[in-house]
Amino acid sequence: MAGGGIALRYAKALFELGVEEGNARVLYKDLETLTEAYRQSDELRTIVSAPSLRVEQRKEVLRAVAQSLKLGVLVTNFAQLLVDKGRLSALEGIFTSFQRLLDEKEGIVRAQVTSAQKLAPAQLGRVKQVLARLTGKKVELETDTDPDLIGGMVARIGDKVYDGSLRNQLRRLRDAAMQEA
Repeated sequence: MAGGGIALRYAKALFELGVEEGNARVLYKDLETLTEAYRQSDELRTIVSAPSLRVEQRKEVLRAVAQSLKLGVLVTNFAQLLVDKGRLSALEGIFTSFQRLLDEKEGIVRAQVTSAQKLAPAQLGRVKQVLARLTGKKVELETDTDPDLIGGMVARIGDKVYDGSLRNQLRRLRDAAMQEA
């Protein structure tokens, strides 16, 4: 995570303000919007980090971007603080840390599900239900495909991996056959 401990400290500060004001979810959405704009725009990243521009000029660019994105005052001011402190490059790490804090507060876990083929909505619903039962939490799915799995799927939640892929089953059969030989 970019910024590491610094990103977490900034995320906690913003998150605590959001919890205190009862708008942590709104701050999350604004922070997500800003982070995505920052991630996708080479020009924005260049301008707001340009040492040839005064800090006030960089902050003015950020204010204009925030206004065009319809961001709230708190996230706009937060982004300007990051410019003041030379920490805007940690924005993605801050967003990731904020997301984790909000997920924890709301009892959500994020699962990365990789399957050989794109899963149908009904299949995704069943996967979500099973993972919710296993974790005891609400599950948000992020999906991906990997034809090398042959069939089945792999689900990752944090450090835990649930591997139900055909590739893994074939590997286990091969290993068992090798041990018997």
